[in-house]
Amino acid sequence: MHNHHEKQREIARSALPSTYPAGARADRRVAHGRERARLRRIRYEMLRCPDIDAYDGVTGLGPRFRGDIADMVGRRRGHDKLGPLLRWADQTVERRPLLGEAAPAARETFFRSVLPPGVIGNHAVSHLCHVIAQRPAERCDGDTPDPLPGRVAEILTAGYHADLNRYLRHQIAPYVSLRVRRPASHLEPARWETEMRPRPVPVLAGLHDIDAFVRRCRRDVREVVERFYGLVIGTPG
Repeated sequence: MHNHHEKQREIARSALPSTYPAGARADRRVAHGRERARLRRIRYEMLRCPDIDAYDGVTGLGPRFRGDIADMVGRRRGHDKLGPLLRWADQTVERRPLLGEAAPAARETFFRSVLPPGVIGNHAVSHLCHVIAQRPAERCDGDTPDPLPGRVAEILTAGYHADLNRYLRHQIAPYVSLRVRRPASHLEPARWETEMRPRPVPVLAGLHDIDAFVRRCRRDVREVVERFYGLVIGTPG
């Protein structure tokens, strides 16, 4: 961190580089090559058409080209460098109990207020969908403590630490499906699309991380941990 007073700006900028630049360039070359071939075919058909006014071939950008470009953009965004941004967001929610209990709209307002405005901040917020939308960790009544920390400790004591993390990575999807609205452009109207966005799979670092791990667990993660506990330890009586 070069400038601590600009930490949020540097965190947001860290998500800009993609780890898939060569692949994205190759995808773009393929998409443009297909479109050029289609346009060459249209030109050939027009030259052979006896009455050019009667030619009804499709001109402009083809739907396949737009789909190829959209797929390329989605794959490139899926390989953005998100580690620092997601760790910072998770730690921010963890250190602010009121934020952890807040509604998704309030969380989004908070992150937009601390991240820089403009394209960089909007790009960073778009990758925080899982942090914004995740449900707060379930709390038990005062007379009934949360059993999950004790069960996680039992799993570690039994020597299943690595197996638990491997099971979490296998059972929890690393992507979340969201409905996003694409704004209108000069090529096509506004539309809703389904977009796959990455979300980190929580893993357990060790005995010192049990409490923080439980606080990070969403409902689906808690269910997976409970299921793993039943497999390796047994269903509690």
